Amino acid sequence: MGRQVNFFLHTKDLASFFQLLKERDVLFISAQYDGQQLSIIENPSVEEAEDMYLVRKEDLDKVAFREWDGVYKKTWRMDMNKAPVIELLKSRYLPEHGIISRGRLYFLPDYYEGSELITKDETFIKWADSLIGTIRRKLIKRKEINGFRATFYLGKYADEWVEKNSGEVRSGGYVLEIVKSE
Repeated sequence: MGRQVNFFLHTKDLASFFQLLKERDVLFISAQYDGQQLSIIENPSVEEAEDMYLVRKEDLDKVAFREWDGVYKKTWRMDMNKAPVIELLKSRYLPEHGIISRGRLYFLPDYYEGSELITKDETFIKWADSLIGTIRRKLIKRKEINGFRATFYLGKYADEWVEKNSGEVRSGGYVLEIVKSE
């Protein structure tokens, strides 16, 4: 079973979020792959909606994409089962819609190959667990947002946005939405 942390970050939170990850010697790999060469993102954009993967430098040669038959063409996707990577889905602030979408860090510590359970490298698992733990400690933890009870992790500006706008949890916890106008 995978391990993860879900969070809400305002655009103003993303630069410090990426800096925190960089301090942990993370490489950012684009989710877009052409089957030829990995695209390492030196400075992730706070504006672009691109999702990516996090990897340790020593695991870069173990990153594996798989070819998938798409509707119109073949595409490449990360082989999350085998690759020692953490998936990063960016939280997005969409002011034109009055929402902040949920982001997450997610990884698989093990996977099945046939009926055999394969556990990934222990140093990768410890690193990934530590990274997720760091994010949980650095973000603001809330047990409730306007009556919706769950554990939420928010950046400073996302938390201020919720308070200022009476933000509510919608879509089963996938978005924070404005109740009163900004």
